[in-house]
Amino acid sequence: MPRSSSIPAEGKNLNAFFTVNLRGETTTQTFDEIVHPRGFLISSDYLKGALIKTTRQKISSGSHVIIDNGNFDEIGKISTDLSQPAEELKKNFLRLKKKKSIHEEDFPPELRDQITDISKSIEKEILDHFGNKKLDLSGSLAYNPSGVIGIEDITAALWLRLGLEIQYIPNGREALRKKNETVCETAVTEIGTLKKSWNGRYLTVASALDYDSAFDAGSAFASREIEHAAIGFGAFMSDDSFQDYVIINGKRIDLPSLAPMRYLRCALVVRGFWDGYNSQKKTSLKSFHFLGLGTPVMIPILALGAYSTKFQTYDATSPFKDAFQGILYTLEPAYFKRRATSIAFGLASNPTAPWSCPCKFCKDFEKQYPMDYKKGYEWYKSKKPSKVEMKDLHPGGSLFDVYPFLSEPESGSRRKMINLCRMGHNHWIYERIFEGLRDNNSNRDSFEKHVEGIVNRYLQNSKWDQAAHSVKLAFEIVKAESVNDVLKSIG
Repeated sequence: MPRSSSIPAEGKNLNAFFTVNLRGETTTQTFDEIVHPRGFLISSDYLKGALIKTTRQKISSGSHVIIDNGNFDEIGKISTDLSQPAEELKKNFLRLKKKKSIHEEDFPPELRDQITDISKSIEKEILDHFGNKKLDLSGSLAYNPSGVIGIEDITAALWLRLGLEIQYIPNGREALRKKNETVCETAVTEIGTLKKSWNGRYLTVASALDYDSAFDAGSAFASREIEHAAIGFGAFMSDDSFQDYVIINGKRIDLPSLAPMRYLRCALVVRGFWDGYNSQKKTSLKSFHFLGLGTPVMIPILALGAYSTKFQTYDATSPFKDAFQGILYTLEPAYFKRRATSIAFGLASNPTAPWSCPCKFCKDFEKQYPMDYKKGYEWYKSKKPSKVEMKDLHPGGSLFDVYPFLSEPESGSRRKMINLCRMGHNHWIYERIFEGLRDNNSNRDSFEKHVEGIVNRYLQNSKWDQAAHSVKLAFEIVKAESVNDVLKSIG
């Protein structure tokens, strides 16, 4: 197997980019010419048929290609297997919650027993799925990729997916610390063997759910001289829980109000991991991959938190999933994910502010299916609605042919073009986000100023106060000089 030269030389400037999920629709000439992707990611499970040839072509042409270990699908399968007890647990949490955050000291004995049972079931399911099987990367490495997602323990991801915070589980922090240490030991052995014939990035995956577990993971990775790492953020971004406290250094810190944890957890984990790593080593990680991080406003915030690591890559399937669900990404007035119904209402109520995205996906769609802003405004004046509903954008709806790009045909050529153009648009937005990061990173101060501007625009334009508060707090956490400053910013 030829040695790869894909690990970039260390530099002073941040090199951050998105690795697009390698699929048929993201490897067309049109997609390449409009988006100009710098890298791709494909799961080993999807290396079949035409994608085998396409993957080889991308690698041979010099694209940065990462092959994933396929564990994301396994997390989904195990979650499905345990969905019934998880649903019962959720119901019990809701009974206990009553509009406030759940504190583990309030748990009745039967709830504690239920948590213990689910955590044991998770361990059993992982053993049933994987056994003592060693991660076999030989198939992936035969392609000579730029990187592989390596050894990973999925316990923490399953805890969160099934509604368990680490503090709910007896000795949860200690259990996760040991799992990360085991992962590190296995990775060191693997890397020692692989580097004799392959020089790509073996991205060892850390597991963490809060600042403390992330600190432990970072410390373990540094102690074992692991230089290329990854963490899964997909479970964090899918988390719809709220908390009015966080735990740092074993101490509970109360928040002024309930905050959506999907934003806050990301910042706490990044902060904790880099603090832990830097507590053991004077030099930072050489590279890091953010698995499943797709929320536009969180990308620059976490890039700032990981700023000492100059080579950062990201991936997410959300540009596809969101596109198919009628969710589009924006840069102005802020880095938002916006639903088609919300965009349609804005267009109808203010015809002087059209959908003016300059990307070629939107422009080409507009040429074939132009928007009728005048008719949309007439509908708004006539109906005086408080919002646009999904039925308005479906076949037979009042706005179906008024705003074609936002419409939801059931099938046909228009449906196909909508899916491709929305997906392309969302990826184009990502490229502009990363372009902004690379253009504003001559030093940390200028980079922080750039990120602060993004955050401020989000705060000024967000209509969801809790999300805005959580995003602001996430930014304060990653920009603080020390953990003590983090505590002050939260308090």
